[in-house]
Amino acid sequence: MPKLTVVGEHPSFKLPKGKLTTGNMERWLKVIGMSTALYKECTGGQGLRGFIEANPKYGLRDWAGDTIQWLEERSRGVVYV
Repeated sequence: MPKLTVVGEHPSFKLPKGKLTTGNMERWLKVIGMSTALYKECTGGQGLRGFIEANPKYGLRDWAGDTIQWLEERSRGVVYV
């Protein structure tokens, strides 16, 4: 399970390693406090399995880093159109 620590006001995550599976993705979403509904909103409606199928060479670490970035940008009001 990824390790979460808080530095000042900002959480610091040790990014996970491993294979990109829906189970690993769901666990990571729980760690960062992101629902699957919000994830779908951030990815334009694409679910976890859809992401894996569209990105077969992506690793869990890459996906987790992108997911944290989406969450941070959303909290700052950044919207991509």
